[in-house]
Amino acid sequence: MYDIFISTEFQDVFNLIIETIGLIAISAVIIWLFLLLGFNKKKKSKLSIKIRLKLNYLLALGVLSVLFSVYFTVLYWFNGTHSFTWSEFPWDTSNLYLRILPQIILFFTIIGVFFYNYSKMTKLLKK
Repeated sequence: MYDIFISTEFQDVFNLIIETIGLIAISAVIIWLFLLLGFNKKKKSKLSIKIRLKLNYLLALGVLSVLFSVYFTVLYWFNGTHSFTWSEFPWDTSNLYLRILPQIILFFTIIGVFFYNYSKMTKLLKK
């Protein structure tokens, strides 16, 4: 697990694909757990169930982005500053940007999905 999720050493493309699929699966499970645990159907509220589910989904995305930021901090902490050479971009397997590309893409995807759903929610509430 350390080699796949924490290490910044590039082993091969297969490990990169496994890491990407693993990060997506873990993110989906976290969102599902927050949706499952955070929603109370019997709660008395003036908001409809649809709006409460969307609000709960936004909360789950917010918590996921915080947890993913913590993961990225742990990744940086375990590898130290010596493994991050930000000024170089070689086109070979020593490229750190290619190694952390799944984390970067997933982080921006989470933020994009959050703001997309937030804009849909504000339009729905204005009706």
